[in-house]
Order: sequence, then structure tokens, then C-alpha cells
Amino acid sequence: MRGYREHQFHSTTVLSVRKGDQVAMIADGQISLGPTVFKTTAKKLRKINDETVCGFAGSAADCLALIELLEKEFEKYPGQTLRACLSLAKQWRTNKMHAQLQADLIISDPDITVLLDGSGNCIEIEEGVVAIGSGGLYA
Repeated sequence: MRGYREHQFHSTTVLSVRKGDQVAMIADGQISLGPTVFKTTAKKLRKINDETVCGFAGSAADCLALIELLEKEFEKYPGQTLRACLSLAKQWRTNKMHAQLQADLIISDPDITVLLDGSGNCIEIEEGVVAIGSGGLYA
């Protein structure tokens, strides 16, 4: 075909599925910059504590900075996932530096799944399924 180019999707996908108090979270391992894939074995899931896992998508440096801040909130509010996430979202929205971060997080424990988006929104996921990243809509 004339003018046809094959396009490849270079997407991050993190998917969390909940049934009752059981949660499964999966993520791809690809790190890319534009159309260039740099790495395919990245770890995009991180345990916050024995019961809480976090998945992230976006700029790697921004994601890791937010996870470090989230871990500090869990130290202040142990066992209180929603409170820790709300506290982080408040910091994100009120500190101009954090408002510019390009990162999304999914945080899940046996009781709750929370989405922290790139605007500092904190959303409790009630339906049991959530996905983030540029491949999130496809998931």
C-alpha cells in the first residue's frame, strides 16, 4: 500500500485485578524513550510492605520519587493505605514540583485498590479492575 507504515506500540501496562481480598497485579518490563526500547526486563511493581503492592507507569525517575514519598507516608500511617495515599496526593497537588511529575501509581492491599494519577488525584477503585500506562486502555 502506498504511504503505509507499520506502527508498533511501545506501551507500558500495569493491570490490577481484585476479587474479594485477593489481588493480582502484573506489569510489562519495557522501558522506552519515544520509539526506542532501552530495556525489556524492568521491574514496575514494588512491595510497600507485607500486604501492599504498588505498580507504576510513566517517567521512571518520577515514579521512583513518588514511591519513595509513598513509603514515607506508610511509615507515618502504617496499615492505612487510603490515608497514606490521600496524604501523598495532597503533597503532590500542593507542591509545584510534584505537580509536574509524569507518573501514575496503582496501590493495592487486601482491603483497597487506589489509583494515584498524574494530576495528583486519589481514586478508590471499586469495580476491582484498573490499568495504567499508555497500554492501560488496551488492557
